[in-house]
Amino acid sequence: MMKYTMEKIGVGEGAIDLSNPGMLSYSQSDLKELGLEGYFDEATGLTSLTDPVLNSAPLYFQEWLSVPYNRGMIFVETVRKRGGWAAVNKAFKQLPASSEQIYHPEKYLGAKDKPKAVQVGKIPPQLGKFKFVGRDTAGEFTVRILARQYDKDLAGAEGWGGDTYLSYSDGVQGFSVWYTVWDTQRDAEEFKVLIDSALKLCGRNRKTTYAAVRQEDRVKVYLGVPPEFKSRF
Repeated sequence: MMKYTMEKIGVGEGAIDLSNPGMLSYSQSDLKELGLEGYFDEATGLTSLTDPVLNSAPLYFQEWLSVPYNRGMIFVETVRKRGGWAAVNKAFKQLPASSEQIYHPEKYLGAKDKPKAVQVGKIPPQLGKFKFVGRDTAGEFTVRILARQYDKDLAGAEGWGGDTYLSYSDGVQGFSVWYTVWDTQRDAEEFKVLIDSALKLCGRNRKTTYAAVRQEDRVKVYLGVPPEFKSRF
């Protein structure tokens, strides 16, 4: 999923919008004539989505649809200003390694801030009736959505270093363990504050474990893990 996301977020869709240089200089009055007023500004890209069906969807899906255009547009324009369209063409061949590089283009253009490796130890192939179904990366993209939903402060998303989550399922129910690493211990603590506020809602009236544990610059998050399996991670 992450590879697919990186092919979509920030390069392909953003470049399509920027392939018309005039798009970069549209004023709000120009956009109004096109019926697009309020959708784009120089700082944030697409600023609002007025479709009532989309607005009623979970924030994750709203962002999944809009980020390739708003953050992607900013990313591609930043690359273009630095090295012209040749640099944009190069970005298609050397895709951003993480959503963090989309949100912070300087981490793609400068000394590459690549995702840190996350050590998870031996992965149990099965725990009781639950089978291991795979692992993936959530990225800063997901953390920023959590911040908007539960904390209203993006501080908990800054300083992302890397992550991976392991998922298990019995075909009906499932659980995940999310391993994250941060640039500094302070970043890790800010994320823990954020995730704790989210877990308070998730863990209510449940027999499974919803908890976060910080150790220096790493935070491990248990998402619906049966108590008898918690020690296996």
